[in-house]
Amino acid sequence: MKAFDKFNRAIGFTQTESRVVVFLVASLVLGLGIKVVKDTMLQPAKFDYAAADSEFAARSRLVDAEPAADSASSPDRIPDFRPDDDEVHLVDINTATLREFIPLPGIGEKMAARIVDYRKEHGRFSSVDDLRNVKGIGAKKLEQLRTYCTTGKH
Repeated sequence: MKAFDKFNRAIGFTQTESRVVVFLVASLVLGLGIKVVKDTMLQPAKFDYAAADSEFAARSRLVDAEPAADSASSPDRIPDFRPDDDEVHLVDINTATLREFIPLPGIGEKMAARIVDYRKEHGRFSSVDDLRNVKGIGAKKLEQLRTYCTTGKH
């Protein structure tokens, strides 16, 4: 303890200040010791990503190959794009497939299916206004569609 007192007098610390310094140094040494033990003794579990990567690659190849196979066999497949808003594509509502209806504003897959089903059930549309008879198409939606639709009569 005499060495400790001489050290305090030489530095000018009070007994309480020197205890705080000793506590802080001891905490630092203990913390570094724990870190070294953790780093050397406890190795993190290594995960083999090869299986997950190969499954991802296989599924990606299936997804990439799917649209080409489906578009040839099913003309009613949902399109992968929507036309630009400033580009007008006229759709003949008497001959259009599900795929051709879906890009129209306000028409999704279900509404396109309703239009095609209505046409199969009731026959050809005599005018674009006949779309109002399809469940879910009101005056507002009909006005959105009018620019894009035709009955094939010119």
